Amino acid sequence: MILVLFLLGLQISGYYSENATLIHVHAIFRHGDRAPLQLLSEDSNKIKLWPYGLGELTEIGINQHFQLGQWLRKRYFNLLNEKYNNTEILIRSTDYDRTLMSAASNLAGLYFDRENIIIPGIRWRPIPIHTIPQKFDVIMLQDDCENYKIKKHEMFNSKRFRPLLEKYQSTIDFIRNHTNLPQLNFENLWEIYDVLFCEKVHNISWDKWITNEIFYNLTQMNKIDWQIMYYGEELQRLSGGLLLHKITEQLKNITHTPSNKRNEKFRMYSGHDTDVAALMSAIGVYEEIQPSYAACFLIELWENSKFNNSLDNIYIKMYLRNNTEQKSTDIPELILKQCGSPCSLSNFIKIVKPRTMTMKQYKIECFTKKYESIIFDISLIIAILILFIIMFFIYMKIRRTKKIYS
Repeated sequence: MILVLFLLGLQISGYYSENATLIHVHAIFRHGDRAPLQLLSEDSNKIKLWPYGLGELTEIGINQHFQLGQWLRKRYFNLLNEKYNNTEILIRSTDYDRTLMSAASNLAGLYFDRENIIIPGIRWRPIPIHTIPQKFDVIMLQDDCENYKIKKHEMFNSKRFRPLLEKYQSTIDFIRNHTNLPQLNFENLWEIYDVLFCEKVHNISWDKWITNEIFYNLTQMNKIDWQIMYYGEELQRLSGGLLLHKITEQLKNITHTPSNKRNEKFRMYSGHDTDVAALMSAIGVYEEIQPSYAACFLIELWENSKFNNSLDNIYIKMYLRNNTEQKSTDIPELILKQCGSPCSLSNFIKIVKPRTMTMKQYKIECFTKKYESIIFDISLIIAILILFIIMFFIYMKIRRTKKIYS
């Protein structure tokens, strides 16, 4: 019986593939290799080893995204025109130098023009990249959600994860003593790991007190950190729900548009490792590992030409390119367990709906506790003022009474 169902599944999958057309792709990727966000060493000369500045994209990162752009061209040569068309593709980036530069490098590879050279000697053309200021970007910068921070802190201190982290308490204490960082804890240790990782990638010598054992322990704690950040439906929703809602709405809009009027074929999001992981976790295909530099998560929308245009006859395929050395465009499909493959868009939307979040829900759920705290503080101040005023009037009344009797 199981064999029959398996063979039937293969037949259905094959039938869908044979009669299907790729109509749209969402690509969400992490920026390329970058400099560390800070330095640990007291050696002031180390800053000179990062000529573009801390946190900035390196030449390695530029090349990683140029190669990713060429990989995307190779994979989607039948979908996108070789020449840029503003109606076909939309590029959105967070407002960071490294993500904007990654998007630009990626597009240079995607639209590498060998023939139509605008500037002599340069096979490149500028392509618009859209962004909004960091303080207004709630779609792709999850740490602005106060409730997410609270829930993540609770998860760090939960019975499930606290014992796993406490095994490395001696490492935390050791690093505190050598870095003059008294506030270092399990929740911000990634900042230390990040510095050492960046230096290791670029063959920069660590300070003498940093051993391979210290780095190994930091690596293990970092792995636990990436499990905690998206553990459970609540954290998944608070971190990736807003972007997931935006994407599902876009997918529905595409399917409701007549095929002869569909112009957009590709939507690109240039972000961070947290953007990739948060979205994958909200969907249900997160692998609990930190996305590498230039990691690219793909959501493909396919239409079965044998059926009428409806959500049931349009289906989703998902892929993750998490290796910058990946040359082949044939990568394993990520399967949403509750849906299988092919996964119809209607089923996909039903399955992920509990983890999506509208902007209205975001404003209520992400900041309710913060506002409650502010309201409580204001109420307390008002109560104290009222009490002070009452006591003042009582004091004045007693004083007047004493004067009368005297």
